Amino acid sequence: MIQEKKFEISRSKPGRSLLQIHLKEIVDLMRGEKPLHPYVVEIEPGMVAGNHYHENKLEVFQVLAGKAMIQLENLESGEKIEEPLEANGRAIFIPTRVAHAVRNIGVQNLILMVWASQPARVVEDDYEYKVL
Repeated sequence: MIQEKKFEISRSKPGRSLLQIHLKEIVDLMRGEKPLHPYVVEIEPGMVAGNHYHENKLEVFQVLAGKAMIQLENLESGEKIEEPLEANGRAIFIPTRVAHAVRNIGVQNLILMVWASQPARVVEDDYEYKVL
């Protein structure tokens, strides 16, 4: 169920790192859909975001800082997956009709980059579904 892409983090310069995201590869991960609505979510330690699914919206999640546990449930097949995510360049695709939630399992605020096919909080396409 998980489709992902690993982006390289360069540490070639002392004291800094560079995560270069190739937009075409995000589009490929989203099955050709353009991620015209990127946004950043900040989640405090121990808190959960999500617990919903979308009928139309496609998303790609990428942790920029902190540690997360993501829970996914495919509403068609019933398949459930729990995956750790951290700031290592890994991006995970969330298709339609896959319920999802993200818990901050770290000690600092989690910074989550979301590449989305629709704006955040499109209420008519957010369907509550508890997975975490």
